[in-house]
Amino acid sequence: MWELIKLLFSGEAELSPEEKAIEKWAEAVKDSNWVRLHTMAREDDLTPPEFFDKVAEAYCYVYAAGVEPKRNDAWTAFRKTLENMHYPLLSDSIAIRAKEGN
Repeated sequence: MWELIKLLFSGEAELSPEEKAIEKWAEAVKDSNWVRLHTMAREDDLTPPEFFDKVAEAYCYVYAAGVEPKRNDAWTAFRKTLENMHYPLLSDSIAIRAKEGN
């Protein structure tokens, strides 16, 4: 996961189509661009649970990289929701962030 995080936020790496999709969602989360997130969900014809999973995955990547939206009650609540759900990718993200010193 850490290798992908470094690629996503380096700006110069060649990404696979799957990694580019993750990057697109992660950038929208990092920018706290809910309009873009909802637009992408409509473009991909995602159900509400699929949309939640995409946002959760993207949030975990930006959290691990230390570039999550700060001082934003909505994102703080979202992170708390993931913690309360014991979302596995968040656990990995917290460990990576602690290990990398962000």
